[in-house]
Amino acid sequence: MVRVPSTVSSLLLALALAGCDEPATTNPDRPVETTPALDDGDGSLALYLHQPGDQPGPSSACDVDLCKSLLALIEGAQTSIDFAIYGMRGQPDILAGLERAKARGVEIRGVVDRDAQGNNYYANTDQLAAAIGSVRDDRKADRELERADAKRARGEKFNADACKRPDGFAGYVQCLAFDLGDRCLLATHASREPFGVAAAGEDGEEAKAYNKIMHDKFFVVDGRWLWTGSTNVSDTCSGGYNANLALVVESPTVAAWYTEEFESMWADGKYHQLKPKSAGPRKTKIGEAEVEVFFSPQDHTIERQVRPLIQAASKRIDIAVFFLTHKLITKDLIDAHLRGVEVRVIMDATGASNGYTKHELLRAVGIPVKIENWGGKMHMKSA
Repeated sequence: MVRVPSTVSSLLLALALAGCDEPATTNPDRPVETTPALDDGDGSLALYLHQPGDQPGPSSACDVDLCKSLLALIEGAQTSIDFAIYGMRGQPDILAGLERAKARGVEIRGVVDRDAQGNNYYANTDQLAAAIGSVRDDRKADRELERADAKRARGEKFNADACKRPDGFAGYVQCLAFDLGDRCLLATHASREPFGVAAAGEDGEEAKAYNKIMHDKFFVVDGRWLWTGSTNVSDTCSGGYNANLALVVESPTVAAWYTEEFESMWADGKYHQLKPKSAGPRKTKIGEAEVEVFFSPQDHTIERQVRPLIQAASKRIDIAVFFLTHKLITKDLIDAHLRGVEVRVIMDATGASNGYTKHELLRAVGIPVKIENWGGKMHMKSA
């Protein structure tokens, strides 16, 4: 665990990356206010960084700090627990803790991911929903967005003159060009399967259901405590098999912002590109630490926060990430490298095999990239 001291000023983008950025329907050019919220001088920040080391496989035990920090908050809950998580698998201690909290009168509400057919990736999600009762999901939003995407796809035609789709690939095509000063780097990226829509495979294989992933990982406890980060509630993530981080924040201000985000999904059924645009910035101080919170996609986190940080870097950028597919972030990293910034990247082997992965482009310009070489995943989303 790393406890952030009150003398350290931190920009906690880990809070912003709970969901995946995708093109949003809100206006990225609207004015951004800068007035901070009320301070939480008596609050605290605790950062838990987990390296899987020699752990032989996924674990259902709650014996690493990623899990123990969450279970402690659940066991200490007195009035309420709101959670938004991808799903649950192989974490009986967390499920039992929630059941005990419910039995002692704690109000528990949850949001999980489901695809357009109602399925969840994790095996114990239905068990969680049955035990807690008050658990909702993004299935209706997925169906609405699936119809909108299908309509948009029918109105778009692939421009063969711009960039040729590779043979054997059916997904969206990225035409990439990077100016390296004395030469250009050109590439075409596409997935083998159609991107974002259901499609039947070969040999009678069933079509994959449309799914905009509700990929949050956060718990708000008693309107005061927040648990969040890159860690899913699963035998691989909170079970300690993957490299992850968790952040525990004691701050009524930050907890209120996450509760607002939770309510937009729980009460209003707004997920993904259906989320309303943000009312303004979310800045506060916890002790002497400056904290800023962003949600995706409505806060345009990539455009307004992540890319400007990379573009302003003058010495070093270290990245530990599950997937790296964003073409404009790739451009920013290449530009940083060309102006003399030391850039180093560690990414997951699964992410490296994705049709849109950019690690080969980074290597082509001389940026060192390491692909994880242990059993679990490099599941961080941090820089």
